[in-house]
Amino acid sequence: MGWHIGKDEKKIEAFLRDHETTGVSACDRYVRRQKGRDALWVYQKGPSGIRALVYFHGPVVYPMGITELSERETGELTGVLQIQRKREQRPWKDHLKPFVSSLQGLLGDVRALEGLLLALGLTAKEKNEYYLMGLEQPSLGRESQHKTEDPKGEGADRELGGELVGLSILRSDFRAPDGFPLPSEKIGLVDQLYPLQEAYEKEEVVPPGYPFNPGACRNGLERLLQDQVVFTAWLDGFPVAKANTNAFAYRQAQIGGVFVRPEFRGRGIAKRLVRELVHTVVDQGWQVRLFVKKDNQPAIAVYRHLGFTIQDEYGIFYY
Repeated sequence: MGWHIGKDEKKIEAFLRDHETTGVSACDRYVRRQKGRDALWVYQKGPSGIRALVYFHGPVVYPMGITELSERETGELTGVLQIQRKREQRPWKDHLKPFVSSLQGLLGDVRALEGLLLALGLTAKEKNEYYLMGLEQPSLGRESQHKTEDPKGEGADRELGGELVGLSILRSDFRAPDGFPLPSEKIGLVDQLYPLQEAYEKEEVVPPGYPFNPGACRNGLERLLQDQVVFTAWLDGFPVAKANTNAFAYRQAQIGGVFVRPEFRGRGIAKRLVRELVHTVVDQGWQVRLFVKKDNQPAIAVYRHLGFTIQDEYGIFYY
């Protein structure tokens, strides 16, 4: 059968569940997909299960299982990419807008697809490599909560010039933990948190040389507050740090968006936010994954302290 458009939803879901721990984002997008908007190609031989897939969530492409194929089987993806380019490439300003804006997935899968795109004349403008980390034993994260008597984390007793307050913004099926109450009202939260989200995206998300999009940032923040679990730290009514989930798949939740304003770093605020976020998500029966840039040693140290271990390599390549 080779590469073809995936239509058997049971087999697709079975494949995604098998690969969920290394592809939470892709699984989340598939679960939330809008029919008719996305394209999902699968590699299959005969009536057996799916061996690999490439999920086109608009211009964001998630390859999965590509490294398990032979060189010939991988090479056959070139035809798939050519079909997608004809379908999706559109005029934009004075040039054709690329049909791929980014590749996201396990680093080996991303590199395999990068090579095929290069043969079609598309070159990645920015390549970010991460460690994929998981918390296989949630109790490790809980134990770390009791390793310090300081409830705000290591170093949080340094002079902040005011009282540090925590707030949580939760999905309807979650409950607020002690010490992180829900806000009295959600009106105005987007406006209050927008500067923090903007700073996070400019530092951690927007690739060098790419323009920051205020409208997309605001829309993304609105969806975040509606669909995800967000923990924030405030000082004198001003948000200084946050940590949140950014994907829920079948059994796995993914943590992302961990950010502390530079002037408040080194006080253990991120550690406390992530710890409480992990506890809350795990208490609802979810397992936890995240990915972190390989050169972000302070963040890696925080995650290791909470019980996370490096499990694989992840890549996001921008076009």
